[in-house]
Amino acid sequence: MLGRHEPKNINCMCTTSKRKCPVNLPGVNIHIQVNMLWSFGSGKCKENQSWGYDDQDIWVDKGCSATFRVVW
Repeated sequence: MLGRHEPKNINCMCTTSKRKCPVNLPGVNIHIQVNMLWSFGSGKCKENQSWGYDDQDIWVDKGCSATFRVVW
């Protein structure tokens, strides 16, 4: 069930090539939801094109740099 813990904000920055930012949450088989709060990079941040996530990492690409909120 999502939202049982305090949300975590993560800054993830990309300047030239794809970058992964670890979510680093305790536990096994944790499912997360990620929303972009604001962007601050030179590139546009569009989900599934210049940023995305799985249960371990947030990734950014194409100049997207942003602050993300992770709910778990």
